[in-house]
Amino acid sequence: MLIMKNHFNFVQEIDSDEEYDPLPSHYNIRKAKRKSDRKKGNNLWTLTEVEALVDGISQFGLGQWTAIKKNFFSSSYRTSTDIRVIHEVLSRISFSHRA
Repeated sequence: MLIMKNHFNFVQEIDSDEEYDPLPSHYNIRKAKRKSDRKKGNNLWTLTEVEALVDGISQFGLGQWTAIKKNFFSSSYRTSTDIRVIHEVLSRISFSHRA
């Protein structure tokens, strides 16, 4: 009888006549990603949302993403981080077109 450890340090007893068949190296014990676990993303911003963003920035100022979210996007699935990121993206685009 031979005692061996496999990739996950589990002790496995095998007879010397049996072949030792370890798990393949690509086997991952972590929970596999399912489609439902992935971020639901890349929902395009509508013109109405961009206009609400501009109105929110003019009313509350830059950096007040939570206040803008509460007042202009309260019924939306957009987070304050989404709002900050789209502002950064739109700012980069507008500056690149000016040059």
